[in-house]
Amino acid sequence: QPNPEPLRPRYRQAMPAVHKLLQSQIDESSIIVLPTSVLKYAFTPEPIHYQSLGWTTKADNDCGRVTGDMSHTTWATSLNGRTPEAKADVRRKIVDLWGDINLPDLHAIVADILAQADKHDWKNISLYKKDVKAAFHRLLFHPDFVGLTAFALDELHTILHLVGNFGWTGTPFAWDVVGRIMLAAALHKITGTLRLYVDDFFGACLTAYLSENNAAVDDVIRTLLGEEALAPKKDLSGRVLVILGWLFDLDKRTVSISENNLLKTLGAFMDIETAAAKSTPVSLHQLERAASLATRY
Repeated sequence: QPNPEPLRPRYRQAMPAVHKLLQSQIDESSIIVLPTSVLKYAFTPEPIHYQSLGWTTKADNDCGRVTGDMSHTTWATSLNGRTPEAKADVRRKIVDLWGDINLPDLHAIVADILAQADKHDWKNISLYKKDVKAAFHRLLFHPDFVGLTAFALDELHTILHLVGNFGWTGTPFAWDVVGRIMLAAALHKITGTLRLYVDDFFGACLTAYLSENNAAVDDVIRTLLGEEALAPKKDLSGRVLVILGWLFDLDKRTVSISENNLLKTLGAFMDIETAAAKSTPVSLHQLERAASLATRY
């Protein structure tokens, strides 16, 4: 798509905030900002392809996250595919290239905790977690195809992504190759259990091994991705810890929905109830949100 689409209403509302979020990437040169008029007439190995910027909430960050919608477009083609058949075809090709993603679920985490409790006794174990800072930004797009990642910043400027972004179907699969390597390397160094969910490491171990395990995982991240990939402020450990939206309490030996997700779920249903009380239409988006949360919990 050689021309920018009109800026979306929600993006216009959040535009100054989105620009501020993107500033850090501009500073680190992981995205390029160019005048749209210059880019449209520049020579590029592949055609320039525009899609739309967006914004979404992020659980551990009040300022949220910038997204790129690489699916919906008025143009004939889309990087993620426009139709269900095209989307499935894109995913199939990506899986053929990088392999499928196998994420741990609640049952796997509970099994790990029970195994450690059986081995060391409940009172002697703890949980820990850490993540990779800006994980997708550690992936580099091939220079010839950077032109396919064009997004209108406003009516005059365009950004191009040099690194992985939130929006392209292939980014999580490409990252998972790196993740699998890191997990395999870290498992040889830690004592206890360790799982990886996209860019979040977490596990259970003898409390005495917490410091040693954290250092071992840090060493793997640092060796493969560099010092800047560490996120020490997000390192958490203890007897009570939220992992993947679940609250694990080793003292009570329970697992339950986290407070944040509980409020989010209740809010989704209250939103529908409020609309019904006012005799106003309930949108499909409201129903889908409540249904999704209800399916999980």
